[in-house]
Amino acid sequence: MTMIRRSMTLAATAALAVSMIAAPALAAHEGVGVEAELTGFNEVGETPGRSPAGDASGEAYALVYAPDEAGTTMLCLDLHVERLQNGKGSTVTGVHVHEGTAGENGPVVANFTAFYDPATRTLDGCVDMGTAGAVADIVIPGRNADEYYVNLHTERHPGGAVRGQLD
Repeated sequence: MTMIRRSMTLAATAALAVSMIAAPALAAHEGVGVEAELTGFNEVGETPGRSPAGDASGEAYALVYAPDEAGTTMLCLDLHVERLQNGKGSTVTGVHVHEGTAGENGPVVANFTAFYDPATRTLDGCVDMGTAGAVADIVIPGRNADEYYVNLHTERHPGGAVRGQLD
């Protein structure tokens, strides 16, 4: 019994360590928010059955949040890019929050491109959405957050290099 328990504890500890390495710690922010893991395999292409539509090696992590202020109209994004294809066409050309469920493309609802830092491959910025209701729909889990996604675009993948559904 002790040997089984020890093996289960070691396995759980190893799984936790791997998950901590795989997902970088996003900065701590006061407020409410949702996360997304972005990959090229989440992209939705124009040609059905073509996989991936985005950057096959691409990976990023995002936190979309609202600052801890009653009735805020500000929507914020903290993004860390882990991997993108290198070389010609790898320049980031856009970082947006889009409206759309998994498997469908949708319109941009918030543009964060100006906040992207190519030297650190990170982004931390806020945009004014105009209404508190629009912010709440995106950042409150269980409301409508899963109807939005974060998309990072590059020269090579203008339709999107990596994408992650909010949850």
